[in-house]
Amino acid sequence: MQFFLASVSKDPSINRPLLDQLANVFELQLYTHVAPFWQGGGARVLAVSSLDSMPDTGDVCPVIVFDDPDQPGALGYHTYDPKDREYAKVFWQPIKENGGTLIQGADSLSVTGSHEIVESYVDPYVNDFSFVDAHTAEWKEACDRTEGDSYEHVGVALSNFLGPRAFRDGDGPYDWMRLLQSPWEVRPGGYVQRMDIRTGKISTTWGPKMPAWKRELKELKTKMKLSRAARRLEKNEALRKEA
Repeated sequence: MQFFLASVSKDPSINRPLLDQLANVFELQLYTHVAPFWQGGGARVLAVSSLDSMPDTGDVCPVIVFDDPDQPGALGYHTYDPKDREYAKVFWQPIKENGGTLIQGADSLSVTGSHEIVESYVDPYVNDFSFVDAHTAEWKEACDRTEGDSYEHVGVALSNFLGPRAFRDGDGPYDWMRLLQSPWEVRPGGYVQRMDIRTGKISTTWGPKMPAWKRELKELKTKMKLSRAARRLEKNEALRKEA
């Protein structure tokens, strides 16, 4: 997989040098942190000057910085189009309006971009899940439960993220920063959404320090997950019955 980072923002601070810096650090995170933790291969992250510069192939994931959300209040999200092509979007204006910066702190543009790229790497089709118990499924969103936790790498703030051991019972480590003490745990600034596979109902658990303004932005993920994840769960249940 290759990620191509571009911007259509009108803010002059989001320029090509910044995109090059972010692409380099995001790639370092994938190669040196995420891939070893998940026992996978690395992935390239390249900055481009325009959307037209991105190759149109199945193994490419565009990551585009916009000013204003195309869904009310969203900070960013990752999904894929009707042709199964993955993409991610990051929105600068709500980050800036809520005190965020470009590359410093947990509410920065760099952390949001890192969040979406890591989650796109771990679950490229936005439909993988683990069973918390016999009736409850949790999507493999690698950064939601640790949202609010960030670390600095070569001067740029990046998102903390879960490892595979966070999605099953047993020993850790569960996240990159080694903050979680048990699997399925939610950090104070994070959240998790889980589905009851018997009813299709989604419940959200909020960390006690999740800001109110962020809570209002998270309903988008619920709507985007439902149709694809429900089909995946139905298929999985059908296979179980056949077995």
